[in-house]
Amino acid sequence: MFLDFSRSEASPTEVKEAIIKNIDNINIYLIEPILPGITVDRVHFPLLFLNERAVIFRESALKGWIVDVREKFGTGGEALLYHIGFNMGYEIYESYSREDVRKYKRWTILCLMLYTAGFAEKMRVNVSENSVNVKVWNNIECSMGRQSKKPYGQLLRGIIGGFATEYFDRKVKVIENRCIAIGDPYCEFLVYT
Repeated sequence: MFLDFSRSEASPTEVKEAIIKNIDNINIYLIEPILPGITVDRVHFPLLFLNERAVIFRESALKGWIVDVREKFGTGGEALLYHIGFNMGYEIYESYSREDVRKYKRWTILCLMLYTAGFAEKMRVNVSENSVNVKVWNNIECSMGRQSKKPYGQLLRGIIGGFATEYFDRKVKVIENRCIAIGDPYCEFLVYT
């Protein structure tokens, strides 16, 4: 639990003492701000996300990766982003398999994971016997490519492709036919086996 005391009448020490007095076997750490308005959790390491170590990148760092790769390497950079995404999607699916997540729930968990990680605001997935339709709102990758002349979601297209390849247990084709980078209200990916 993380509590912000900037507008509180009680001090962190008072709250800590009250909690310890009323709850047995609890650990409470008070973390002082590094700079005014900036507090960093220096107690819990590593950061875990779905029981695996995770890292957080700010949008500026992601731009340095996603946008710069495209600018420096053109279509080769786009292919690289797709390949990285594909391997990510494959590994994500495999981790769900190891954790015994039921197959029909895996797409739902992927959507929740991408939302929780800040990758996309909302996702809708419709799975049929041989295809998947994925709609994504406010995906960070495509929001960095606004005013593009073509769909921009190579990394996400790869994630969906790797995930779908494992889901269907065969090669798939993934097409981004709508994209916020070219002015559409959402991104849409069509997956075919």
